[in-house]
Amino acid sequence: MMSFNLTRARIRIILTGTSFYICGYFGFLKNIDLIKNKERSITTRRNITSSDGYYEKYVRYTNSQMHFYTSNMLRHIAFLKVHKAGSSTMQNIFFRFGLKYNLNVFVPNTGNFLRSRYQIIPLKGNDHYDIIACHTYYKNFRLFNILPSDAVKIGIVREPLSRMISSAYFYRDMSRFPYLVRVPDSKFINNLVNYPERFERKYFSFTRNAMARDFSFPYYQPSDKAHIQKYLNKLNEEILLVLVLERFNESLVLMKRILNWRLTDIIYLASNTHEHEQVFLNETEVANFKMTNFLDFEIYQYFLKVLESKLQQVSKGFNEEVTFFKIVLEKVSFFCTDYHQTERQTLVIEGFDRGDDIIVSETDCKLMQRSEQHFISSLRKNLLRLQR
Repeated sequence: MMSFNLTRARIRIILTGTSFYICGYFGFLKNIDLIKNKERSITTRRNITSSDGYYEKYVRYTNSQMHFYTSNMLRHIAFLKVHKAGSSTMQNIFFRFGLKYNLNVFVPNTGNFLRSRYQIIPLKGNDHYDIIACHTYYKNFRLFNILPSDAVKIGIVREPLSRMISSAYFYRDMSRFPYLVRVPDSKFINNLVNYPERFERKYFSFTRNAMARDFSFPYYQPSDKAHIQKYLNKLNEEILLVLVLERFNESLVLMKRILNWRLTDIIYLASNTHEHEQVFLNETEVANFKMTNFLDFEIYQYFLKVLESKLQQVSKGFNEEVTFFKIVLEKVSFFCTDYHQTERQTLVIEGFDRGDDIIVSETDCKLMQRSEQHFISSLRKNLLRLQR
C-alpha cells in the first residue's frame, strides 16, 4: 500500500514575471521558500501566494505543452446528464475541461435542456462541437448528431430511492413543480410512494423512472424482461462508461484512465446539492417504490455490475490512485474555501504520476463553484460572440 504525507514538505518557488517554476514536493506546507528578484523570504502560509497573478486566465499552455497533454486524450464526449445523479458536478468537470483545452462546448441557445434542432447554435465553417454535457435525452445524441463520429458517450446513475428523494425535495423546494407541491408536507416522501395513483400518475417523471426517461427507455412493463435486457445491452455497447454515484471517486479515476486525461482534469467540488429532512420508509413502502420505479432499478443494478466488473480489471496502482485522489479533493476543498482570506494564491500538489502536478488557482476555485446556469450563460455568450 502506498502512503502519502501532504503535511510536511519543503519547496522552492522561483518567481519570474507572471509565472513560477516549481521544484520539490508540497501539499499544505509549513515552510515555503519564495525567491523573487534573487531575494528570499520565508512564509508559513499553507499555500503559495503570488502577487503577480499567476493563472489570471484559466490556463496558459504553450503549443508544445498542449500537444503533449492532449495527443492521446479523448476530447469528443457526449455526457448524458441524468437528473439528480451527481450530473451537475460532472457537467462542471466537462465544461472546465473544454475551457482548459480550447474545445467547443455545446450549450443550447435557450434554457439548459436540448429538445430541438432550433436550439443548436451553428459554428462557422467546418468547425464542430467537441463536448455536450447539458440536459437532453439519450436518443437526441443520435438524432441531432452534434459531435464528430468518433465521440464517446459517458453516463451516470444513482441508487434509485436516494435519487428520487433528492429529486422530489429539490424540484418541490427549488422549482416548485405543481405535482410535488400538491403532496402534503407531512411525510412528503411517504405520501409520494404510497399513493402514486393520486400524486404520481405519469409513467415517467422527475420522481418516477427518471433515469429510464433520460436514457430514452420505451414504455416497458415489468414483464418485458427480455426487451429490457436487450435495451440495456444496447446501451452498454454504445456508452463507453457509466459512472455510479455511490462509487463516484472510483468511477472518476476509471474515467480519467479510459479517456487518457490527467488527474487535475477530474478534480471537483460538489455542486447543485440540496439539503432536506431525513426520510424513513418501511419495507412495504420500499417494495411499492421498487414496483413503480422498476426500470430505474433495472438500470442501476445493470450498470453497477458493469462498473464492478471494470474495476476488477483495472491495472496496478488504481486503488492507490483513488486514495491519492481523495486526499487531493480534501486539500482542494479546503483551499477553495480559504483562498479569499488571503491575497492571490495557488495550490500545487505533486502528481500521482511523475510530471502530472496538480495546480489549482483562485480562478479554478471560482469555476468549480460556478452554478450550472451561470456557466451555461457564459458559454452561450462566447458561442454567440463567435457568430458575429
